[in-house]
Amino acid sequence: MVLLHVKRSDKDTFLYETPAASEVDAVLREVVAIHNLRCKVNRLAEAAEGLAAHGPMKPPEQQGLDDETPLLEDYDVKTGTIAGRSKPERNENYRPDPTEKRTGNAPPGEIAAVISRTVDDAKALVSERQVSMKVVASSKALEDAINNIKGATMIAFPMGLPDYDPVRQILENRESLEGAAQLQVVDESNASLWCFNKELVRDKLLCEYVGRNEKTKVVAKLQKKGAGAPQREPVVRAGLPSPPLPFAPALSSGFVSAILRLHRLLPPACAPHVGGGFREGVGDASLIPPARLAMFIAPTVTHPTDRRRRAPTALLLLPLAGVGR
Repeated sequence: MVLLHVKRSDKDTFLYETPAASEVDAVLREVVAIHNLRCKVNRLAEAAEGLAAHGPMKPPEQQGLDDETPLLEDYDVKTGTIAGRSKPERNENYRPDPTEKRTGNAPPGEIAAVISRTVDDAKALVSERQVSMKVVASSKALEDAINNIKGATMIAFPMGLPDYDPVRQILENRESLEGAAQLQVVDESNASLWCFNKELVRDKLLCEYVGRNEKTKVVAKLQKKGAGAPQREPVVRAGLPSPPLPFAPALSSGFVSAILRLHRLLPPACAPHVGGGFREGVGDASLIPPARLAMFIAPTVTHPTDRRRRAPTALLLLPLAGVGR
């Protein structure tokens, strides 16, 4: 099975497994379905969290208003008076919503904990950490997470949720997406899959791009048609060592010059041992026992016009205090 590391962004990413001989069209349809289900799980989890904390939504005309603010329907056009609002019903688990979008009639603590657990499980299923743990995404697992949240909300509200509550709208596929949520959803007929900086043609087989090795792992970018080539992944060359770290802070040129002047003034018994080919005619002086030395490394200097003219790295061995005693 070929392992596709599907990316929409750095955070929106998942693993998908498919045979190498699969058609690109079938792979793209399944990848788009998984991506849209992941977006739906994220929206449902956010709405279910608010439901468990502060109860169902208020009617649209009351959202954002406190319980004392008069509504338009409370105004009497004939007399010009405003009728007082009746006190809303509050249960024993009332927890006011700071945003004034929900009624505050939360479910009991134990049932709210059940909703929270199902939400946490759903969030873990769509987390980007699933990629590092090498867990393959599937439509069935995502649909099971949605059904678990649906079951928990039915336990908490057996009489049902209001028609305008977002949890009910998401579960019944009646939500109206706006803004960023609308941009996240990908239309199956207007989607494209990119690998190796090439757009995969729907009529071809996947093996024509990734080969017939079933153990291949490929990074695939999912995006909308006409958006152009996605950003390339950073090149990682296996087998090459990483750049070495310096053993000590690099010495400034003024400090190195001061050390060279000190080398000329000190007697041979106390002169430091300087190696590395400084171009000032300084030769090796008398060696000092290694226990009495401190080592520094000066940076390698490259000529700006010719890379072959390099001053080699200088190794400075300086005598510690008390060497001459």
